[in-house]
Order: sequence, then structure tokens, then C-alpha cells
Amino acid sequence: MTPIPASQQIVVPVLGMHRSGTSLATRLLNLLGMDLGSPLQPPGPDNPTGFWENRLFQNVNIQMLKSIGFNGDGFGSESDLYKAFSVLETTPIGPDTMAYLQAALSKQFTGHCWGFKDPRTVLNYPVWHNVLQELGYRDIRPVIVSRSPVACMQSLRRRGDASQAARPQGMPIEAALLNIWRAYTRILLQQMDLDQCLVLSQEDLLDPDFSAIELRRMARWIGRPDADLSAAIDWIQPSLDHRNDTLPISLDPELLRLHSTLQNTANQQRQNGEDLSLPTIPPAVERPPDWCIYVVSPTRYGHSEAFSEIALCLHHGFAKLGIDAPIVRDSWDCTGTPIVLGANLWPEYPQRTPLPDSAILYNLEQVEDGSQMFSPAYVDLLKQHRVWDYSPKNIEQLARWGIPNAQLCEIGFVPELMRIPERPQDIDVLFYGSLNGRRRKVLNQLSDQGAKVKVLQGLYGPQRDVWIARSKIVLNIHYYEAKVLEIVRLSYLLSNGRFVISEKGKDADLETPFAQGMVLDAYDMLVPQCMTWLQHASARRAIAMEGQRVFSQRSQAEFLRPLVTESTV
Repeated sequence: MTPIPASQQIVVPVLGMHRSGTSLATRLLNLLGMDLGSPLQPPGPDNPTGFWENRLFQNVNIQMLKSIGFNGDGFGSESDLYKAFSVLETTPIGPDTMAYLQAALSKQFTGHCWGFKDPRTVLNYPVWHNVLQELGYRDIRPVIVSRSPVACMQSLRRRGDASQAARPQGMPIEAALLNIWRAYTRILLQQMDLDQCLVLSQEDLLDPDFSAIELRRMARWIGRPDADLSAAIDWIQPSLDHRNDTLPISLDPELLRLHSTLQNTANQQRQNGEDLSLPTIPPAVERPPDWCIYVVSPTRYGHSEAFSEIALCLHHGFAKLGIDAPIVRDSWDCTGTPIVLGANLWPEYPQRTPLPDSAILYNLEQVEDGSQMFSPAYVDLLKQHRVWDYSPKNIEQLARWGIPNAQLCEIGFVPELMRIPERPQDIDVLFYGSLNGRRRKVLNQLSDQGAKVKVLQGLYGPQRDVWIARSKIVLNIHYYEAKVLEIVRLSYLLSNGRFVISEKGKDADLETPFAQGMVLDAYDMLVPQCMTWLQHASARRAIAMEGQRVFSQRSQAEFLRPLVTESTV
């Protein structure tokens, strides 16, 4: 498809206070036809259905705020927020940043309509508007989302990340959070012409009496007047409205006036521009997914989190094939054909319901005689089910054990896993994983030679990612003599452009594609390699970027496609 010129694209900035419903509105616009680009910030406990924030805009906003000495999270005292907006409003964008944005936007967005959302954009929207204009984007259509100040405050207080925002001594956190709402809303109204914006109310989007009308307004705004609303209507869940019990707070009259300004504008726009007799869209018939990703997660066994990145990789790989494959952690929730991660745990920790006959056991362990991961019960389980494996050498060994039909499903790339933050690198060498004698020997030798070594065990997710970001080298040492490259672990590091030194193994087929994107050497050379590469920061960066480039060409969707096609024939 021929890319649409920037001058003909519709750009939709979604603006609003933190916790005001901008995630909800952005996802609905996306379902109506607005592209969001990638990578997106992954869902979190406070937004389990997703934030729908493109990392590009998020990172630029954070860096702009930090460049003027302000908190990158966009929280602060009311006076500090006004000051940040005032400074950012007159802060020019340098030519290097402009060139970077032009390249990034032209690569990500080539279609009819795209948009972005990050609450911090309220503080520097004039900058973004000027940048977009200078890059040739002429049709800019802002969307403003409002929510009552008390509801936003309650949601922020529950989430907790704004609790440390600067406030006068003795001021209750509730009052400080309401002041943040006031500052954001004032700044929004100060810079925006509401007649040139689509104004939405989070409460109306969740109201069954208004949601279809609001969706039709949104579809028209993004140039999709005939868009099918059914997917968006199905996605709206009243449970997304995270209201707490009403607090005994007497609101400042100005807060009420500011909220009324936005609410009344939304109401007036709806009355002036919408046919209230729109036909009712019948609800879609719910059908359980044909596939799911089942992570065996025994109670009080935290190491199942080691499979989280692979589960997400499979989930997003299926999504690119147009297949919904939810991630589940209870056997009770399995539907269709479950792809089971951590099946070696099943014999030791039987779950509530038996594995269905349709289950595919995705073996992610190194296959070696005597391995503690392969109990006789697990081997019997593999013989009873269809098996996937990531390594040709593993598949050869499984065949020798009487499991002849294991299929290769390589570990691939999805952009959604490009999420490790950039941090100052104050750790020389990071190692994470279980320890045994051969691993301890290398780590002790590195410490003896003066390297600052960090060892992590049982730490996963964002807490582990912070240590990865802080490390100059991530070291991979084989646990078993099988020496199969730990691509299950390394795939996440390569996706995020991390510099890896790994012990060279016996599986050349698995190692060769990555030889230029990491340092591979024999066990006895790991220590001298680490000490040498610590002296060459720019060279480390070049190899890490090559590793990311090479790995990004290994589409997880394409690895899944023949296996999925075979299952549906």
C-alpha cells in the first residue's frame, strides 16, 4: 500500500488529566480505525486492559520534562505544573530531535489516521502542535477527555504513584491531588479552543445510553463515519470505571466550574452534531477463544513469572495473525487449544482441572539426560500431548526419549516487548538465574578482577528490568553441559538492544543467526571477554543495536503461522 503523505493524514492527540479516561478513549478510537503505532506501554495492574500509549511520545515527553528539571512522571505542586507548562511552551526542539521524530513518525504512520495519548502531553501540547505542523501534518484533530475531579483524585490515590508529589506540609494528599487536577485542567483550557476539539466525558463513554452516540461522534471525528462500532461497543466495560466510595470532600467552586465547562461542552457537541435516533447495534455473540496461552502458575511458586515474556510474545504473535489467544494462569480458564508454558511443573503441582487432550506443551527447558527439569512424569506427559520446542537439538534429544513428533516453534520478535527503560549504567556485569558451581566460578572471578557484578535470583518483570537497564553487560552462562543457547532468556534482551556476552554452546543452528549481535565465546574466555568489553562502550552499543536489528527480523507471527495453519486444516 502506498504511504499517504503527511499533509493528508489525520493526527489525533488525546488529551486529559491522569486517570481521566484517556486510555479508554484512545483504545476506542483505535478500534474505530485510528492507528497507534508501536511499541505500546504494556498493561499494568492499574490499567489491565492497556494504557495504549506509544513509547515514542511517552519517552519524548519524559525527556522534555526532565530537561527543564521537572519530574518525568508529570506530577508536582500546582505552581510547579504551571511553571513547567510556561517553560515548555517556549522551549524549542533541536534539529537532531526534529530529524529523529520525522524519521520515527514517517516509519510508524503511513495510513489515513493516527493518534497518540500520554497525559503529560497536556503540559507540552504547544510543542507537539508546532512539531507536527513543521513536519507537514496539517490536519490535527485534538480529543479532550474529562472526568470528575473527585473520581480522578480517588483513582490516583488508589494507584499511589502521585502520592509523593510535592505539597505544602500538612496538606492532605486528597487536596494535593485535586490541585494537580486543577492545574492540568486549567492548562488544558488555557491553550485549547474547545470549538476545534472533540470533547468527551469518561462517564458518558461508559454509559450504555450514550456510548453508541459517543462512538459515532468519535468515528466521524477521525474520518471514519461508516466505521463498524460493534468491536468498540463490545470492548467497553462498566468495570473500567474505577470509582471508590465517595469521600467527604467539599469541592472548591472553581473545580466544579472547570469540570462543568468540559462536561457542558461535551453535552452541547452531542446535541448539536448527533442524530439521537441511531440504530441500536446488537451485542456480539460471545465465543470463547480458539487458542490460549496457559502459564502453569502453582500457588506460592513465584518462578512461573520467568515465562511471562514468552507468554506475551506468543500472545502478540497470535494477535498479528488475527487470533485472540489470551494469557491465563489457571487451568480452569483454558479454552480451545492451550499452549502450555511450564508444563514440567504439572506433575509436581497438579492444577484444578486436567490438561485437555488438545493442549500443546511448549517445552522451554534444555533437554539433557539427567536434567532435574525432566522427571519421568514430565516425559510421560510429553508423550501424551502435542509438543513444541524452540531448539532443533532439543527436538533430536526428545526423539531419542521416545517423543518423535515434537515441532519447532522458534522464539521470535514482537515490538510490544521493547520496553526496558534507559538508565545510567552503573553495574558492570549482570547475571540473573539459578546458580551452580560453574556459574559461581565465573562470577567470583569477575568480582576478584574488580568488576562490579550484580546477581539476581527470583526477580522478574519491571524490578528485574531496572537492573538490566543499569548494566553494561548481561552475562549468560550455561547451567547444563547440554549448552543449548538460552534464547528463551536472550530473546528479551535482544529485543531491547542489550549487550550480551554468552557462553558458546553446542547448538550452532541456534547460535549462528545471533553471532553478530552478541559476543559468544568458550566458558574459559567469559571473564577476559567481560573485562575487555567493559572498556569499549561505543562498540558495545554497536553490537547491541545489531543484535536488536537481527532479532527484530524474526517475526514471532511467522514462526507461529505454519503451526496454526496445520492445526486448522
